[in-house]
Amino acid sequence: RALKDEGVVKMHAFKAQNGKIMTCVSASDGADLDIHEVALALFPNGYFCNMTAVYHHGLTNQIPSRVHICHETITEKPDRPHPVLSASAVRNAFIKPHRPTTFILPVHRRELVVVDRYRGSDHGVETILKGETVLPSGSRIAGLERTLIDAVVAPHYNGGIVSIPEYFSSARNKLKIDKLVHIYAKLRFVYPYAQAIGFLLERSGMREAAERFSREFPPSVQFFADHSAKSTWTYNERWMLYHPPGL
Repeated sequence: RALKDEGVVKMHAFKAQNGKIMTCVSASDGADLDIHEVALALFPNGYFCNMTAVYHHGLTNQIPSRVHICHETITEKPDRPHPVLSASAVRNAFIKPHRPTTFILPVHRRELVVVDRYRGSDHGVETILKGETVLPSGSRIAGLERTLIDAVVAPHYNGGIVSIPEYFSSARNKLKIDKLVHIYAKLRFVYPYAQAIGFLLERSGMREAAERFSREFPPSVQFFADHSAKSTWTYNERWMLYHPPGL
């Protein structure tokens, strides 16, 4: 407080769309604040994810206008049993649109999107080394394999479903299938996103990886590549997957 009173540090407040107000202190004035540093100051235990990770791993050349950070706040019940999914239950869930977060903080002319996830679900998250990227050294970010999984699970935070095949194609020569399988299994999804992942692996020319994914996570129920599913979507029998035409 003394440093603040003396003007050595300054308090900065950010109001999110959901009404939450977050504050942090910095020696810089507001115009000099870096959004990535703000993200870490507000969520020191969080990790960068979604489009921020997509760009970090070189899966797209498009510079994201938003910065995404994960903040694990949801408590999962221990030994939560997975429900037996029926085709109708899956369809009813995926004909509905996504429910995007409103925890979005304006930081100058950019936006910081805060994504809530289950506590302890940071499988496949890595630490950024000094000089590796423009992101702060020592901060955490979703690794390549986790980034691809997240893109399939939440296309609306990753440039939309039509952008996802590009990410898989760009990852073709650096993706580690053992790691992808391990991380996916750890995340214990209710819905069979493995079917969409396998489809995208195959589509991007990674046939052996797709075969491995199919063996580890056999398609079990008709699924959808994204929410807001349409009756005009194409059906892939092998992966039991409905997807937008041309995906």
